[in-house]
Amino acid sequence: MTEVAVQEGYAAASVARVIARAGVSRPTFYEYFTDREDCFLSTHRALASDLLDRVRLTVREGEARRAVQGAVTAIVDLASSEPDTARFLMQEAMAAGAGARDERDRTIATIAAIVEDARAEAPPDTPTPDLSVSALVGGVYRLLSVRLRRGERDLEQLLGDLERWLETYEQPTREHRWRTPKEAAARQPIGAPDPSEPIWLAPPPLPRSRSGVSDGEISQNQRERIMFAAVQIAYEQGYAKTTIADITATARLDRRVFYQHFRDKQEAFLCALEKAVQQAIAVAASGFFSAPAWPDRVWEAGNALTRFLANNIVLTHVGFIESYAIGPGALRRFEDLRTAFTIFLQEGYQHQRDMTAPASAPSMEAIAATIFEIAYQETRRGHAAEMPRQLPNVAHLCLAPFIGAEASNRFIDVKTGVKAS
Repeated sequence: MTEVAVQEGYAAASVARVIARAGVSRPTFYEYFTDREDCFLSTHRALASDLLDRVRLTVREGEARRAVQGAVTAIVDLASSEPDTARFLMQEAMAAGAGARDERDRTIATIAAIVEDARAEAPPDTPTPDLSVSALVGGVYRLLSVRLRRGERDLEQLLGDLERWLETYEQPTREHRWRTPKEAAARQPIGAPDPSEPIWLAPPPLPRSRSGVSDGEISQNQRERIMFAAVQIAYEQGYAKTTIADITATARLDRRVFYQHFRDKQEAFLCALEKAVQQAIAVAASGFFSAPAWPDRVWEAGNALTRFLANNIVLTHVGFIESYAIGPGALRRFEDLRTAFTIFLQEGYQHQRDMTAPASAPSMEAIAATIFEIAYQETRRGHAAEMPRQLPNVAHLCLAPFIGAEASNRFIDVKTGVKAS
């Protein structure tokens, strides 16, 4: 199951392929597993158990104050020494449906609990990274997943960059403010929607009488209805269960019209994601350039992006939850958004206090990946509409590596008008 899922993708990991690779009969397979999902989940539990043992050992052998760094080291070591295992846990689990995502999220939550139990043994005035460990671990998963898909193997070289990056968030543990989503969300009101904020809605069907309507307008209307119907159905029942019949029925269009515009359902989804990514980049860029100074620019870009995600819950769900199931093309489009987000961090170099150790490219990727993990976790909890509450957390992740954790906290206090307890 591990080999087939990693080499061919979860969608191709049929019982027939798995038993052919394993060299066993179909009856033998069903002696152990009820179906391919049961096999996949059992495989995930076994591989995740090995990862958790690595994390426990690394954290236990290290200093309590470095429990966060120890967990990251164990995860990177696994990806470097067992890339197929890492790809299974970090990528294919996201493509294999809600049950697999539950397993993935439970593994991350367990790693976070291991870290917090170890960190609790350090004196409360000991500096440790003030950030959500579950978001960080998910971000590291995402960072490694991209590199594993590219076939990169020398992943341990990332450790130095990630450790220096984590040190920029260090604060006395008793003073931490950002370690849970609840704490991070407590100080930011959502506010009423602005009518000027982009919301993607399906256009209404054209009237039967199309006098004065150009072929281009007809084509655009049909494409928009198909793309919106695709993401709406995927939001309701998942990409894998979405059929072209579902899409055409929701879009109120003939099946032949679908094939005039798209080769298959995957292409329809890729076009929808392309549109969503372009809109998100444009929205964040507009917010960024609306402010004069860089920290304020980061705040406004984050504000614009989190509000865009909250106002477009269907797109947010499909982008953060279903994109892995859609395939490599969808992941590349989503990575474009993450890469674009790191561009907003470049100006931070001008504000960095210690230029002898400038923020590295991997650390900026880690910032974006961690922010994306926060969006994923909030979406899975059903809190996508409350994403603007995470704006202070997003800002802190972006600012602390450049201006320092204390200055970042002061900046956010001014922006929110509320001092953290």
